Amino acid sequence: MKKQRLILLIFAGLVLILIIFKTSNMGFFNNLFGREKLEQKELTINKERIYSHDNLKSENFKRYVLVKGTNLKSVESKLKDYGELPAKGNTYTYQFSKAQLGDWTIIKMPSDFKDYYGFHNIVYWLLGFPPEDNNYADLSIGLSISDSLSYAIYNNYKLKDMLRLEDDLFGTFNNDERFILSIPFDEFKKSDNKYIKTFNSLLKDNEINYEMIKSENFVLEAFEILFNEK
Repeated sequence: MKKQRLILLIFAGLVLILIIFKTSNMGFFNNLFGREKLEQKELTINKERIYSHDNLKSENFKRYVLVKGTNLKSVESKLKDYGELPAKGNTYTYQFSKAQLGDWTIIKMPSDFKDYYGFHNIVYWLLGFPPEDNNYADLSIGLSISDSLSYAIYNNYKLKDMLRLEDDLFGTFNNDERFILSIPFDEFKKSDNKYIKTFNSLLKDNEINYEMIKSENFVLEAFEILFNEK
């Protein structure tokens, strides 16, 4: 009898503890698990992408190309060659400008050059086609800047070989969303590849002063290039 009474007392105590857990602050654990679920949901939301291919097409950007390389003899000559790619017909003269910032030559795209695809092509074109080409950049970075959004595209031969890519550039928005851009087909592929640099690390690693470029706190030299119209 004593043993049965003891078992009943233990059982009643467990029931009482369970009731207290359900109705009092012991529900803290439920709150904790609920908070974990909420935090996981917020993390998922934060990982959702804000920007897409369409954001590259905005006409609100000021666009620049930064190039350097021991075999880069003349950016004007490279741009002239690019302008002659379409068949001869109607022509248009664009006014580019350039400056020397340390090892970098920075080219400011003309304000009336609205073709985002053409801009991406120029970034790639300046890399040239060695060894046949004897006037080419080793590194080319396209920088598009606006008040609300900026992004950069750049070449990385080692990473391109690792991923078995062809005519592609790597890109990153200033919120560090990364992408791969196929130049001939204008294909935009979202990427989480950790070897694609973040926006700030790309500029910092290459000693590029973003704020100076954004404010154009340097002297630009104008030059004209004749383009065959498509």
